[in-house]
Amino acid sequence: MVKIIYSRALFVILFAGFQLSVMCLASTNLYAGQDKPKNLPMPVPVPAPVPVDDSNMNNGNINNDNSGAAGRVEPQILTRERIEAFYKQAVDVQMSGIEEAMRFYRRHLHRDSKTVMNIISHMPGAQTQEEKLTFNKKQFMAQMRNSARTSKLKSLTSNIIKVSITNNGRRAEIKDTAFGESLVRVQSAEGYKRMNAEQSMFCNDELVLSDDNIIQLLKSRCDIELSFMP
Repeated sequence: MVKIIYSRALFVILFAGFQLSVMCLASTNLYAGQDKPKNLPMPVPVPAPVPVDDSNMNNGNINNDNSGAAGRVEPQILTRERIEAFYKQAVDVQMSGIEEAMRFYRRHLHRDSKTVMNIISHMPGAQTQEEKLTFNKKQFMAQMRNSARTSKLKSLTSNIIKVSITNNGRRAEIKDTAFGESLVRVQSAEGYKRMNAEQSMFCNDELVLSDDNIIQLLKSRCDIELSFMP
């Protein structure tokens, strides 16, 4: 059994559901319970997860520049416009590279975040596979770092379908979609080669404002479909 892990996201590859949340991390078990097809490219195994240091994260509530001279933070609320800008930023940082994405997710993943991915994957010459994965913040960050070693995000677009804002503007539920293309490093009988992977996602996300008015992803549940092509 070989597992491949790809970089939604914000959030996934990173990487919708926070883009994230999620496009960078789509993963699947291939050839489970069946004979491996001959002469079919196989993904390169991903190294063990890399620990993420959360010691300086102030329990997920990182100070920003909005505090006044007395240390007070002016109240803010979530709006449709602010949420749309946040998702656009999530796409932009993922396209900028893994270090930018890691900084973004350190700041914008809630300390109690939970990401759930229901994944259907299609590989030429293999049976369609289904898998469900669940990540907390540390697991998400570590898997995202690992995914960057064997895949590269080529493109990512997202679309917000619905926004429901509650709790006096401090919490929001978002339905969103995303489509991404990645280049994945695989191994075959001829040596290493690359395959293209297309990822389509439909996510239900829950955002909250931290005590310092930072937008953070608390929950993300995504249905993801992956298709691999030579």
